[in-house]
Parts: sequence; C-alpha cells; structure tokens
Amino acid sequence: TGGPSLAGTVTITDNGATICTGTIDSTTGTFSCTSQALTLNSNRVVASYSNDQNYTNSTSSPVTINVSQGSSSVSLSSSQTPSVVNTQVTFTANVTVPSGPAGTLSGGVTFTALNTSSNTTTTLCNNAPINVISGSSTGTATCPAALSAVAVYTITASYGGNTNFQGSNTTISQTVAQAATTTAFISPPTSSTVNQPVAFSVIVTGPPGTTSYTGTVTIADNGATVCSG
Repeated sequence: TGGPSLAGTVTITDNGATICTGTIDSTTGTFSCTSQALTLNSNRVVASYSNDQNYTNSTSSPVTINVSQGSSSVSLSSSQTPSVVNTQVTFTANVTVPSGPAGTLSGGVTFTALNTSSNTTTTLCNNAPINVISGSSTGTATCPAALSAVAVYTITASYGGNTNFQGSNTTISQTVAQAATTTAFISPPTSSTVNQPVAFSVIVTGPPGTTSYTGTVTIADNGATVCSG
C-alpha cells in the first residue's frame, strides 16, 4: 500500500506453452484473458508476473483444467419405409455438434442393419463421409443399400467422433416386404382333345433388377391342381 503502481506483464501458460500475455491493470492489479488454446485432457495452467522494475517476478501455483470432448447427436431417416426386398433404400444420418469454438465437425458414419428374425448384423456402409453444411455445426452422411431378406431390421447409424467431439449413434426400424410378381401363361393352348396331354408354359416376372426366382408355380383347373413345380 502506498508503493509504486504495478506495471509489469502477466503471462499465462498451459503445460509450458504461452496461451496469453499482457500488461497488468495498474489500478486493480488484475489481468484477464480468454483463450481457446486449451488442449484435450489435462492442462496445467500457470500465471507468471514479470517485467516490473519495482517488484519481483512471481509465479502462481498451477491450476489443473481438464478439457473433455464436445458432445454430438445423430438422427436417422429412410427414403422408403416399408421397402421391398432387394430394392435400394437411402438412409440419411444428420450429425449435430455444439456451435462455437469447440472445433470442426468431421469424420464418418457407419450404417449397420440387424435382421431381427435371424439376429445377424450386416454393415451397409462403413465410415460414410460427412458432408458438413457450410457455416453450420450440422452435417449429413448417406448410405444407399438394398436389404436382401424379408424381415424387420434395426438400422443403426454410428458417428465415430473426432479429436474434438465424442461419437454417438441412433437407430430406426426398417420393414422389408416381399416384392410383387406377375404370373402369365406363354402362348396358352385354347383347345384340346379329352385325355390328351396339354403343355403349359408360365412366366413369372418380378420387379426390375430381379435376377433369380426360387418359388413354386402351381397350375390349377377349376381349382384342382393339374401340375406344380
């Protein structure tokens, strides 16, 4: 009290690296700064006073600040539900992180499908890239996929996170139904003689892209089966 005003410099370091420095307020004897330079996990922060010819240098006791990753959230949608077996569906994941200085959204989303009937899981898209919406803290990742069995699926979208943000995931239910078919005779006979063999040919057509059929065709005469195979 009554001595010369404080006129030195305060330097604040994090694990030895300077994060801010400036001249002390000579009236209040305080110095304040805001920094975004703290790194993930444990930070050992120290304040040092120096460059004052009237007062000795001094250093504060260290303060430990633990910095954790920011949170993230994922929402998931399907382009078609229910869908048809072996027909392409596009799954879209929206990833959101807190706005502000925590960091930039990046990374990828992995999409999986759990067949609830067989309890088997298939990876649909591995680490699909996130398209970040300019100027926002939200991005999207898409996964086009064709589910190959009639069942109810649990679709999971998992964001793997990055250096600054934790991962997160969400699920939706996707019902996959049978594909429609049409059945028709090929040049069917219009007349015959009693007890004479008649040859029938049938064509079954599925949706575009169908490559194989495994079912049974039954031909009936007034409700009575005449052949099947």
